[in-house]
Amino acid sequence: MSRTISDLFFACDLDDTMLDSQKQISPGNQRAIADFSSKGGKFVIATGRAVPATEPYVKQLDIAYPCVLYNGAAIYDFSAQKFIWTANLISEAREYLKEILTAFPEVGAEILKDEQIYVVRKNRYISEHVDVEQLDYCEVEPDDVSDGWFKILMVMDSGILEQVWDFIVEKQYASVDFVKSSCNYIEMLPQHISKGATVMRLAEMLGVKPENTVGMGDYNNDIEMLGLTAFSFSPENAPAEVKNQAKHITPNCNQDAVAYALDYVTSKIDTF
Repeated sequence: MSRTISDLFFACDLDDTMLDSQKQISPGNQRAIADFSSKGGKFVIATGRAVPATEPYVKQLDIAYPCVLYNGAAIYDFSAQKFIWTANLISEAREYLKEILTAFPEVGAEILKDEQIYVVRKNRYISEHVDVEQLDYCEVEPDDVSDGWFKILMVMDSGILEQVWDFIVEKQYASVDFVKSSCNYIEMLPQHISKGATVMRLAEMLGVKPENTVGMGDYNNDIEMLGLTAFSFSPENAPAEVKNQAKHITPNCNQDAVAYALDYVTSKIDTF
């Protein structure tokens, strides 16, 4: 197959993929992304993060294209400062959240809606998220936030995550989906919404053929993206079930993993 770099669409996760363990973009990754973009490649971020938590990295990398946020519940154009596609949780998600929080008092939670972060219950993990990254947020009750939620983020100690997951599975909550997005995070998403499906939606919006798509990610919420894109990468630090889905494994996120992946696809552009 004959391709040029300008044919390629590269969707990349942030945490523990593009970002190192200190939540930084390495100089090596930044140079590689800039080089890929300067040659016409379409590089986008595909993350579970909200607008304010993603924007600093978009600016740092000078990304020209819309990005996939909220684990697939929205596509946001940072240049125009607007959403160009969204999906919302059903109203019943409010009651589902209250039931989970009642059953597990140690679980922290955020509601993500529009460009806002609403903290429903703060624990040390939520504090690390919003305070360390200096994000603006409001502390509210679930009933204080009107409908139109993109997702719910529930944050907990890794030691109870499987208990919470089993509780959710047993409840069989209707018309929503759940995904584990880290060893501390479970997210509630609109039904049939995923990072992978929305990445492919964005590629189509940009006129990219499916065979020219590339995905890179490190956790369970990335598995569908790794399967749907034509070629896929996972860093060595990812769990085994994620690496098993990827077509190629890169060095870990502290070793210029994205630079490695971009070099690989551009050097084998006609064969992947």
